[in-house]
Amino acid sequence: MKKIEISELLKRISICLLCVATIVSIAFLFAYMHTMLLSKGYELAAHYVSEAMPSVLLVVVLFIVWFVYDQVFSKLKEVELPISIELANSDDKRITFADAIIDDPLKQRLQMICCGKMTEETHKLLGNKSINSLRGYILYGPPGNGKTLIARAIAGGSNMNFISISGPELIGVYIGHGAHAVRELFKIAKKYSPCIVFIDEIDAVAQKRSTANDSAYHCRESLTQLLTEIDGFKSRKDIIVIGATNLIGGIDPALIRPGRLGQKVYIPNPSIRTREKILALYMRGIKTDEKLSLQGIAGKTEGYSGAELEQLVNEAKMRAGEQRRLIVSEQDFSDALHGLSPEQERDRTK
Repeated sequence: MKKIEISELLKRISICLLCVATIVSIAFLFAYMHTMLLSKGYELAAHYVSEAMPSVLLVVVLFIVWFVYDQVFSKLKEVELPISIELANSDDKRITFADAIIDDPLKQRLQMICCGKMTEETHKLLGNKSINSLRGYILYGPPGNGKTLIARAIAGGSNMNFISISGPELIGVYIGHGAHAVRELFKIAKKYSPCIVFIDEIDAVAQKRSTANDSAYHCRESLTQLLTEIDGFKSRKDIIVIGATNLIGGIDPALIRPGRLGQKVYIPNPSIRTREKILALYMRGIKTDEKLSLQGIAGKTEGYSGAELEQLVNEAKMRAGEQRRLIVSEQDFSDALHGLSPEQERDRTK
């Protein structure tokens, strides 16, 4: 969990010191009044001041406690989750698997296991027996291959509301924020059910509890609350939890065991056919040289993610633009490919 920012910490310390100074000042004021009244011979008045001082101080202390709680600690409960909600009945066009360019075997698997739907042929293979649909999934694999898009397609294809948030945003800034934010997230999920709850970069919330570092220590409370919430929704058939990560090896085993997010779906870098389709998508509406072969470019981009292919196309367009040409040539792509940094090139060959 992230620590409190320095500015926020200084603000809290300043408020507490101001409150202590106020209490001390009032106590000194009463003591001074008591001494002055005695010196003037007003013993009865001094007695009343002495009797009233504890009550007044108690009222002041209670007011200050309320003020400090209202200005500082209540903010821990005022969690404004930076979530995105896509409603199933929205007029906006929703993403489905028809919009996702992924390898066909993977698409078929996602359609079957995540939408909870089986074809008539599958039912026959199972002897027309029903099976319990799983309610938790982990999408994992190299970055830049559309895990968020896939989760949105699952929601769109199954006509469910889609609630998404990233793990770092769920943890928040304040110490103690994470567990409360997790509770609020699932309250929202219950309100918008049937829905899919998608947590991107879930490894930020679910680090292995055996990891000996400060970040993991602060994540334990959030992880414990997440496990509790997932267990509480096992009996519901209208809420599905999907997590996405590039670092599945760092996730606590308790989260990805069967019964929780136990269904692991590997999202690989695209195959050559899929790379060609992705290149065609990003080149749509762009004039190209007759010699340019997207199939040939796809063959040269083994190991590229979808995001890297988009970057490659943009680089090729920029190189054509630098030469004031409206047509993108194969040479533009070759130059863009050779313009990779050594670090990127090493990553390609791993």
